[in-house]
Amino acid sequence: MRSYTMLCGYFGSGNVGDELILDGTVKRLKSEGANIVILTADPWLHRQKYGVHCFYKYDPLSFISYLLGSKEMIFPGGGIFQDITSKRSLYYYILLIVIARLLLVPVKLQNIGLGPFVNYLNRLITFKILDYCSFLSVRDGYSYEMAGKWMKTKAMLSRDTLYEIKDEYTGIPGKKESGIVIGINLRPWHNVKHAVKILGSVLSEFKGDPKYTFLLIPFAPEDEKILNRLRRYVSGNCFLIKFDPENAFNVLSMCDISIGMRLHFNMIAKILGIRGINLSYERKCEHAIKGADSEGTIRIGRLTEKKFRMMLMSVLNSSSTSGSHS
Repeated sequence: MRSYTMLCGYFGSGNVGDELILDGTVKRLKSEGANIVILTADPWLHRQKYGVHCFYKYDPLSFISYLLGSKEMIFPGGGIFQDITSKRSLYYYILLIVIARLLLVPVKLQNIGLGPFVNYLNRLITFKILDYCSFLSVRDGYSYEMAGKWMKTKAMLSRDTLYEIKDEYTGIPGKKESGIVIGINLRPWHNVKHAVKILGSVLSEFKGDPKYTFLLIPFAPEDEKILNRLRRYVSGNCFLIKFDPENAFNVLSMCDISIGMRLHFNMIAKILGIRGINLSYERKCEHAIKGADSEGTIRIGRLTEKKFRMMLMSVLNSSSTSGSHS
């Protein structure tokens, strides 16, 4: 008898956004009495954390075994169906869906992001395969338009899973520092070294000013190297924060202003009502947080010292006028 609900996604690699999506989904399914199995890069971590079945994402025998006992496969969110960061991971997730459908296991895609795609063939193959899924909801207008253009399956327009689970993490605010706290997230990307120099040049003007505290907040392990580059420009009240995904809301709640690249960093800042600057590295970063309480969005490739200084001054002036966020 098929009894498992299999959860698939970019889990177990230390990405805060994806771990929050998994955490919220597991808690919801447990409350519904589901028998959960997680495909993950870190089975030990998630087995200890949730007390559910877990297996390594590159273990084909375990995958087939659990899949044969699954009544459904769910992708609960994230932006894994794109080829701009890695076409190999795209092929991997597509293969999971193909095998599931061959074994007559329904596949549900919930609150996901689609694209961007660099290669036309990758886009064509992806949407052909996704058409075999039994349910599809997308988290932003860009994904919705793309699905409407390329797929026969009718997509539902939803929001990112973080909006569904936010109440579980926003009850205990972080300890607020005096003065103005600026939370910053950067991630590896094209032109990010140039962006670090621009941010560093502007932010170094606040060096030694006790009024300002800078929190460098990685949302994935690889962010730390980039943030440490920025740290060289801003000494004094500058701290690299390390925390569990479940504490992400509390850490950001300590901030008056956010400057971020990663989508879920900016999304949490929006949920908390924090004014900030969205350093967009691709279109999903603009569409998924459309309508954010933000002073501006700018593409990394168009960032200049003059533009960043103007945007930062606008945010600082707004913050000092209205006071700290609630």
